[in-house]
Amino acid sequence: MSNQTNQRELNDFELQINLEDAFAQLECDDNNSSLFKSLETIIYLAQNQSIENLATQIGKTYNEAINYIFYCKQRLMQYPPIRPCWERVSKKSIFPPEEQDWIDLLAGKSVPDAAPEIVRETQIFRAALLSYSDKPKEADEIPYPHILEKVLARLEAEKQQPISKKKV
Repeated sequence: MSNQTNQRELNDFELQINLEDAFAQLECDDNNSSLFKSLETIIYLAQNQSIENLATQIGKTYNEAINYIFYCKQRLMQYPPIRPCWERVSKKSIFPPEEQDWIDLLAGKSVPDAAPEIVRETQIFRAALLSYSDKPKEADEIPYPHILEKVLARLEAEKQQPISKKKV
């Protein structure tokens, strides 16, 4: 892997972290509760939920739901903490044929003939959405409790092994 590729991946990860921080800031921004609902709509799609399910949930037809998704995206991209991140990742405007590619990629589907810029943009955005939505919302909530349980079980098992059988 070239140094340029490593640098791009690092920049993409930095953008993802910045987007996650902007999402968290939006969640705490009481003046933008309707914009936070837009974020929740986009997260719903990123979590592999179908557009049909989304349409039913928000009381719209399939085509209205697609239009609503783009409306949510456009609103989110104008939120000041998100805008600079988006400008760094999105180098071109999405035109109608590419809109469906963006929706499909956001929903986790494969789109073999999608433009590389759209794929990159959507991958970064989707990763940020999913990572943000997986983070604990309560301060005392433990992230990834199933991992902690496995680690504790492994430590307990190692503690019960005789000293001579432990790996050094």
